[in-house]
Amino acid sequence: MHNIKIIILFAGLILFFSCHNSITIVDQESFYKYIEEPENGLTVIKETKDIQLKLKYLPPEYLAFKDLKKSDEYLDVDSLIESYSHQLTFMLSLSSKQEGQTDIMFEGLSSYVEFKERLYSLNFEIEKHISLNADSEVYKPVLTSFERLYGLKSGRDILFVFSPKTKNDKALFESETLIFKYEDQDFETGISRFKFERDAIDELHEYDLKRLIIPIN
Repeated sequence: MHNIKIIILFAGLILFFSCHNSITIVDQESFYKYIEEPENGLTVIKETKDIQLKLKYLPPEYLAFKDLKKSDEYLDVDSLIESYSHQLTFMLSLSSKQEGQTDIMFEGLSSYVEFKERLYSLNFEIEKHISLNADSEVYKPVLTSFERLYGLKSGRDILFVFSPKTKNDKALFESETLIFKYEDQDFETGISRFKFERDAIDELHEYDLKRLIIPIN
Protein backbone atom coordinates (compact mmCIF):
# COMPACT_ATOMS: atom_id res chain seq x y z
CA MET A 1 0.00 0.00 0.00
CA HIS A 2 2.83 2.40 0.89
CA ASN A 3 4.56 1.77 -2.45
CA ILE A 4 1.35 2.53 -4.32
CA LYS A 5 0.90 5.83 -2.50
CA ILE A 6 4.49 6.85 -3.17
CA ILE A 7 4.15 5.99 -6.86
CA ILE A 8 0.98 8.10 -7.08
CA LEU A 9 2.65 11.11 -5.52
CA PHE A 10 5.75 11.08 -7.67
CA ALA A 11 3.87 10.09 -10.82
CA GLY A 12 2.10 13.42 -10.55
CA LEU A 13 5.42 15.21 -10.23
CA ILE A 14 6.86 13.35 -13.21
CA LEU A 15 3.80 14.26 -15.27
CA PHE A 16 4.32 17.91 -14.36
CA PHE A 17 7.92 17.80 -15.50
CA SER A 18 6.93 16.08 -18.74
CA CYS A 19 4.62 18.98 -19.53
CA HIS A 20 7.70 21.17 -19.34
CA ASN A 21 9.51 19.13 -22.01
CA SER A 22 11.72 17.24 -19.57
CA ILE A 23 12.09 13.50 -19.07
CA THR A 24 12.71 13.11 -15.36
CA ILE A 25 13.18 10.74 -12.48
CA VAL A 26 12.17 12.04 -9.03
CA ASP A 27 13.06 10.19 -5.84
CA GLN A 28 12.57 10.68 -2.13
CA GLU A 29 16.26 10.90 -1.29
CA SER A 30 17.00 13.77 -3.67
CA PHE A 31 13.87 15.64 -2.52
CA TYR A 32 15.00 15.53 1.12
CA LYS A 33 18.57 16.43 0.15
CA TYR A 34 17.39 19.53 -1.70
CA ILE A 35 15.52 20.76 1.35
CA GLU A 36 18.43 20.00 3.69
CA GLU A 37 21.09 21.89 1.75
CA PRO A 38 21.42 25.44 3.16
CA GLU A 39 22.41 26.80 -0.26
CA ASN A 40 18.83 26.21 -1.44
CA GLY A 41 17.50 28.60 1.19
CA LEU A 42 15.11 26.21 2.95
CA THR A 43 17.42 25.28 5.84
CA VAL A 44 19.24 27.77 8.07
CA ILE A 45 21.87 26.70 10.60
CA LYS A 46 23.07 28.60 13.67
CA GLU A 47 25.79 27.40 16.02
CA THR A 48 26.99 28.26 19.48
CA LYS A 49 29.99 26.79 21.23
CA ASP A 50 28.10 23.70 22.37
CA ILE A 51 24.86 23.51 20.38
CA GLN A 52 23.72 23.50 16.77
CA LEU A 53 20.31 24.92 15.91
CA LYS A 54 18.96 23.99 12.50
CA LEU A 55 15.67 25.36 11.21
CA LYS A 56 14.10 23.79 8.16
CA TYR A 57 11.09 24.91 6.14
CA LEU A 58 8.83 21.96 5.33
CA PRO A 59 6.87 22.43 2.08
CA PRO A 60 3.38 20.93 1.63
CA GLU A 61 4.77 18.17 -0.60
CA TYR A 62 7.17 17.08 2.14
CA LEU A 63 4.40 16.89 4.72
CA ALA A 64 2.09 15.05 2.32
CA PHE A 65 4.79 12.51 1.54
CA LYS A 66 5.35 11.88 5.26
CA ASP A 67 1.63 11.28 5.75
CA LEU A 68 1.53 8.84 2.87
CA LYS A 69 4.45 6.88 4.25
CA LYS A 70 3.01 6.36 7.71
CA SER A 71 -0.64 5.77 6.79
CA ASP A 72 -2.14 2.36 6.10
CA GLU A 73 -5.26 3.94 4.63
CA TYR A 74 -5.85 5.60 1.27
CA LEU A 75 -5.04 9.30 1.31
CA ASP A 76 -5.69 11.67 -1.55
CA VAL A 77 -2.42 13.34 -2.52
CA ASP A 78 -3.94 16.52 -3.94
CA SER A 79 -6.10 17.02 -0.85
CA LEU A 80 -3.12 16.56 1.44
CA ILE A 81 -1.00 19.09 -0.43
CA GLU A 82 -3.90 21.53 -0.58
CA SER A 83 -4.53 21.30 3.16
CA TYR A 84 -0.88 21.95 3.99
CA SER A 85 -0.65 24.86 1.55
CA HIS A 86 -2.68 27.07 3.92
CA GLN A 87 -0.01 27.02 6.61
CA LEU A 88 3.74 27.35 7.06
CA THR A 89 5.57 24.57 8.85
CA PHE A 90 9.10 24.66 10.24
CA MET A 91 11.17 22.08 12.06
CA LEU A 92 13.75 23.19 14.62
CA SER A 93 16.46 20.60 15.25
CA LEU A 94 18.62 20.93 18.34
CA SER A 95 21.81 18.91 18.66
CA SER A 96 24.91 18.91 20.85
CA LYS A 97 28.36 19.65 19.44
CA GLN A 98 30.04 18.03 22.43
CA GLU A 99 31.81 14.74 21.79
CA GLY A 100 30.27 11.86 23.70
CA GLN A 101 27.04 13.75 24.45
CA THR A 102 24.33 11.11 24.08
CA ASP A 103 21.24 13.30 24.50
CA ILE A 104 20.81 17.04 23.94
CA MET A 105 18.23 17.03 26.74
CA PHE A 106 21.01 16.60 29.30
CA GLU A 107 23.23 19.33 27.85
CA GLY A 108 24.55 21.52 30.68
CA LEU A 109 22.39 19.88 33.36
CA SER A 110 23.50 18.41 36.67
CA SER A 111 20.32 16.88 38.10
CA TYR A 112 17.19 14.98 37.14
CA VAL A 113 15.08 17.84 38.50
CA GLU A 114 16.64 20.17 35.93
CA PHE A 115 15.95 17.58 33.23
CA LYS A 116 12.26 17.42 34.17
CA GLU A 117 12.03 21.22 34.10
CA ARG A 118 13.59 21.34 30.65
CA LEU A 119 11.35 18.56 29.37
CA TYR A 120 8.25 20.38 30.61
CA SER A 121 9.40 23.66 29.10
CA LEU A 122 10.07 22.19 25.67
CA ASN A 123 6.76 20.32 25.68
CA PHE A 124 4.43 23.01 26.99
CA GLU A 125 6.09 26.42 27.01
CA ILE A 126 8.39 26.76 24.01
CA GLU A 127 5.68 28.40 21.88
CA LYS A 128 5.96 31.42 24.20
CA HIS A 129 9.49 31.93 22.95
CA ILE A 130 8.82 31.49 19.23
CA SER A 131 7.57 34.03 16.71
CA LEU A 132 7.51 34.48 12.95
CA ASN A 133 7.77 37.93 11.37
CA ALA A 134 6.26 38.49 7.94
CA ASP A 135 6.47 42.16 6.93
CA SER A 136 4.94 44.05 9.86
CA GLU A 137 2.94 41.07 11.09
CA VAL A 138 4.08 38.87 13.95
CA TYR A 139 2.74 35.33 14.23
CA LYS A 140 2.79 32.82 17.06
CA PRO A 141 2.64 29.07 16.45
CA VAL A 142 -0.85 27.61 16.27
CA LEU A 143 0.60 24.14 16.77
CA THR A 144 3.80 22.88 18.37
CA SER A 145 5.00 19.29 18.51
CA PHE A 146 8.05 18.22 20.51
CA GLU A 147 9.71 14.95 19.56
CA ARG A 148 9.96 12.45 22.42
CA LEU A 149 12.56 9.79 21.79
CA TYR A 150 13.87 9.01 25.26
CA GLY A 151 17.49 8.54 24.23
CA LEU A 152 16.87 6.88 20.85
CA LYS A 153 18.86 9.71 19.22
CA SER A 154 21.01 12.50 20.54
CA GLY A 155 19.15 15.48 19.02
CA ARG A 156 15.56 16.68 19.23
CA ASP A 157 13.16 18.01 16.59
CA ILE A 158 10.33 20.43 17.27
CA LEU A 159 7.63 21.24 14.71
CA PHE A 160 6.00 24.67 14.52
CA VAL A 161 2.93 25.47 12.44
CA PHE A 162 1.86 29.03 11.58
CA SER A 163 -1.45 30.05 10.04
CA PRO A 164 -2.94 33.36 8.82
CA LYS A 165 -4.73 35.37 11.50
CA THR A 166 -7.79 35.99 9.32
CA LYS A 167 -9.20 34.84 6.00
CA ASN A 168 -7.82 37.96 4.29
CA ASP A 169 -4.38 37.80 5.94
CA LYS A 170 -1.84 37.26 3.13
CA ALA A 171 1.42 38.28 4.79
CA LEU A 172 2.53 34.73 5.58
CA PHE A 173 2.46 33.84 1.89
CA GLU A 174 3.37 37.15 0.24
CA SER A 175 6.05 38.83 2.37
CA GLU A 176 9.49 38.96 0.74
CA THR A 177 11.21 37.61 3.86
CA LEU A 178 10.28 35.54 6.87
CA ILE A 179 12.13 35.88 10.17
CA PHE A 180 11.78 33.01 12.62
CA LYS A 181 12.77 34.14 16.10
CA TYR A 182 13.71 31.75 18.92
CA GLU A 183 14.34 33.19 22.38
CA ASP A 184 15.98 30.18 23.97
CA GLN A 185 15.19 29.73 27.65
CA ASP A 186 16.29 26.10 27.91
CA PHE A 187 19.82 25.77 26.50
CA GLU A 188 20.93 29.36 27.07
CA THR A 189 21.86 30.00 23.44
CA GLY A 190 20.27 33.44 23.53
CA ILE A 191 18.11 34.86 20.74
CA SER A 192 18.42 33.25 17.31
CA ARG A 193 16.90 34.69 14.14
CA PHE A 194 16.52 32.53 11.05
CA LYS A 195 15.86 34.36 7.79
CA PHE A 196 14.06 32.80 4.83
CA GLU A 197 13.62 34.48 1.46
CA ARG A 198 10.28 34.20 -0.31
CA ASP A 199 12.05 33.51 -3.58
CA ALA A 200 13.54 30.28 -2.20
CA ILE A 201 10.14 29.04 -1.04
CA ASP A 202 8.36 30.11 -4.22
CA GLU A 203 11.00 28.50 -6.39
CA LEU A 204 10.28 25.12 -4.89
CA HIS A 205 6.53 25.56 -5.19
CA GLU A 206 6.61 27.03 -8.69
CA TYR A 207 8.82 24.43 -10.28
CA ASP A 208 7.87 21.44 -8.12
CA LEU A 209 11.31 20.13 -7.25
CA LYS A 210 12.92 21.21 -10.53
CA ARG A 211 16.41 20.78 -9.01
CA LEU A 212 15.72 17.09 -8.63
CA ILE A 213 15.42 16.47 -12.37
CA ILE A 214 17.71 13.68 -13.53
CA PRO A 215 18.11 13.78 -17.30
CA ILE A 216 17.88 10.49 -19.18
CA ASN A 217 20.45 10.28 -21.97
